[in-house]
Amino acid sequence: MMMCLERMVGSCFWKFVDWCGGTSTGAIICLALSKGFTLQEVERMYLCMKNDVFKGSKPFCAGVFEDLLKSKFGQATMGAVISPKMMITTAITSSAPAKLKFFRSYVPLLTNDEKMTDLDYDDPKTISMWKAARCSSAAPSYFTKFVDNTGTYRSHRSVISLGCGVARFVKVEESFTARFLSYASSTLGFLFDNTEVIKRQVSLKTPLFRFSPKLSNDVGVCENNDASLIEMMWDAEESLESS
Repeated sequence: MMMCLERMVGSCFWKFVDWCGGTSTGAIICLALSKGFTLQEVERMYLCMKNDVFKGSKPFCAGVFEDLLKSKFGQATMGAVISPKMMITTAITSSAPAKLKFFRSYVPLLTNDEKMTDLDYDDPKTISMWKAARCSSAAPSYFTKFVDNTGTYRSHRSVISLGCGVARFVKVEESFTARFLSYASSTLGFLFDNTEVIKRQVSLKTPLFRFSPKLSNDVGVCENNDASLIEMMWDAEESLESS
């Protein structure tokens, strides 16, 4: 999607971004772009690493994933990210409910009655990029409900939200199991509901653009089949071109 947007604006897409928030794969992409990777290099990185990371059965080997992140980000810290200002989201799941955690590349501004400890602030110079990416990718099922809270309360010239895509609705054979799974998974709609975000941005007179392409087929988080991934990338391009 970003490649398509880049062609539309006729210039490097990343240089137009002032603030960026990312979770899981979004975190890795944001960090890679901040390191100077081109969009083509990020795409190549994903296509190369998929067979190493998603090997065998779940849970996959964390050590392999961590080594790959270290090889891409080295010892660079969040403090090395000068522009755009960046927030990598993760969750502290040692207590219930899970608590939102930000790894920032900047020092947040405080109001008169706020302290850094109130914001659970960590010095960006002490947080390795690879560790921030690793934490954000640790357990994706905890993160979806936090996606909307990635800086949209601030005043911006525009907000662009990029999703990983949704599968088209298909007719299924009705059964108790199918019905149960449908009811259970329908709650995801609430997690991705952008209504409140849209209302907030309208009140701030800030344009909001949400891109999450409709996919031809349901693609799993750990999909590593080349044909399926190429089809997914084509769906994303086709969806954005027709928007």
